[in-house]
Amino acid sequence: MKASKQSGFVLVVGMMLLTVASGAVISGMSVNKYQERQAGNYVRTNNYEAGTDEAFRRFENYEEDSRSDDKAGWAENIRAVVEDRLGDSEKGTIIFPLDGDDNWLPSDEREERARERNGEEEQDEDGGDEDVKYAFTRAGIKEVVKLEGDRVKVIFWGEKRLSGYDESDASEDNNGRDVLQAIYSINNDEQSNDAYQDVLLGCEGVQVSGGGGINGNVRTLQPGAGVRLSGDANVDGNVTTMGTLYTDSSITGNILAGDDITLDAGGGYAYGGSIATTGSVFFENSAPAKGNVSANGDVEFNNAATVTGNVSVGGKVIFDNSSAYVSGDIESQEGTVNTANGKEIDKFAGGSVKVGSHTSVSPVSGGECDPKIFSGNHNLSMEVSDLLAAVPTDKTGADKDITVGSYPTVDASLTPGGLSAFDETWNVQKDVTLAEATTVEAPTFDKPVSVIRTKDFTQKNGELNVSGGDVVLLVDGDLTLGSGGGKGLTIDPGSTLTIFVTGETHIKSSTQMADVPATTNGRSTLSLYSNHKDSDSYSRGVLIDGSAQALANIYAPYANVSVTAGGGLRGSARGKTVTVDGGGEIEYVPRSTSGGGDGSGDNGDDNSSASGWSLEGLSYGSPEE
Repeated sequence: MKASKQSGFVLVVGMMLLTVASGAVISGMSVNKYQERQAGNYVRTNNYEAGTDEAFRRFENYEEDSRSDDKAGWAENIRAVVEDRLGDSEKGTIIFPLDGDDNWLPSDEREERARERNGEEEQDEDGGDEDVKYAFTRAGIKEVVKLEGDRVKVIFWGEKRLSGYDESDASEDNNGRDVLQAIYSINNDEQSNDAYQDVLLGCEGVQVSGGGGINGNVRTLQPGAGVRLSGDANVDGNVTTMGTLYTDSSITGNILAGDDITLDAGGGYAYGGSIATTGSVFFENSAPAKGNVSANGDVEFNNAATVTGNVSVGGKVIFDNSSAYVSGDIESQEGTVNTANGKEIDKFAGGSVKVGSHTSVSPVSGGECDPKIFSGNHNLSMEVSDLLAAVPTDKTGADKDITVGSYPTVDASLTPGGLSAFDETWNVQKDVTLAEATTVEAPTFDKPVSVIRTKDFTQKNGELNVSGGDVVLLVDGDLTLGSGGGKGLTIDPGSTLTIFVTGETHIKSSTQMADVPATTNGRSTLSLYSNHKDSDSYSRGVLIDGSAQALANIYAPYANVSVTAGGGLRGSARGKTVTVDGGGEIEYVPRSTSGGGDGSGDNGDDNSSASGWSLEGLSYGSPEE
């Protein structure tokens, strides 16, 4: 039988069916791949948002951020750093994080808190509630940018990386994403122009020696004005100088200089923050530096000092001691040199050693010695002139030199009504008025206040007691407190004393104010404003000596301020120059600006402990979205 002829129709149909099936399979694979990507994006977004929300929550609830009463939390530390940098920054500047700043929440602490919130015991990260797992992702602040005035933009973000993440396994999928932007007003105008923003501020220089410790920040303002810290003059704070810095003591905070830095402290000391200068850095001894070091000039290791962070210089890195070491990277524009021995250069660093670009350290910001921080855009000189014109000289005591603490007027009293004392003369034996008060508008007050005017004022033996509320003493001459024995100056609870002086000020041994609170009803309990002008570097327009223990905020922009011979100051000092020696110590005491004040917010009191971070707006997504 003859076979039927095949035309190939079945083959064509089969091929068509195969093509349709292949298309369906490919389409299904594409859909699955798309769904996988969608799921991956969803997971990553959840990670970003979980970390971001955690960082924002912790930043907002900063008062609960600390795990103990004696240790500042992550958010509180960042707020303090931003407040400190705000006044010296221009609009659009990233003021946080800079080199050495920690902008990430501690991962181990976040894990612990996440488990506490979810009521879980310790377990592997792969198990447990997904909310806890998301909480393990890294979270923090990408950057803080200064806006107009006292406003800043804080960008919060999160990362996919879990605690224990291996940084060497970094990939594009693990990069962070900024998903929340918050605009804050820090209410910090008064702080950026604050008379007491730094515990020691010498417009033309600061010198501390002989064991005088400083608990707070140290700063200079004028071009070339330097800082010298010697003889165990440890600073528990930042040091910012327009000129050179020499120190053979510890500095716990950051160091920023407009000229060369010489670090001459031995192994028992340390530099706890970052070090940056427009000049060079010279390690002349073995104290370690625990942050990054950046210099537009050279960095020279002339002793066995170590650096925990990175070193970046515009000149050379010179090792003249074989024991010197940098744990991080070394990058210099002119190379790294070993002048000590034949040790290989790369053995001096735990990271890389290379010739490359250097991010230049910006010039240090200065300022005026007597800025216009008072209401009406006035400086202190203008305010004192107005106050002298406002208080008449025909009041009792206004045109006289007054001395209390010696017979017949030993114990005296300052109240809003005036200055009075008990006259011990045999035929008097009663309280007498030595100086009357006048109610006028006065600097740092938002309403008229009682002002007591004198020429020279001297308090020797006995007690000078302040009571009855806010008291202002205007001394158109020299002021001397505590030159004899007795209780000296005392201030009752609920009262404050503000002194304006045109002459020299001398606070002596019987002034003992260790138990006086720093603030009363929102005002500094004792404030001293001196308009005295020292014409040379040897004069001391404001002097605290002997064993005096004063609690005061001293604002003397034209005078040399000296704390010497064991005299101590709890508060802050601003002067033409500031010198601390002979064991004198300066202890920073936080102050509040609520209540009192001149209505402008510029009342010369530090607001860092109570500055208001007011949230003005929130938006999700990156700035480009």
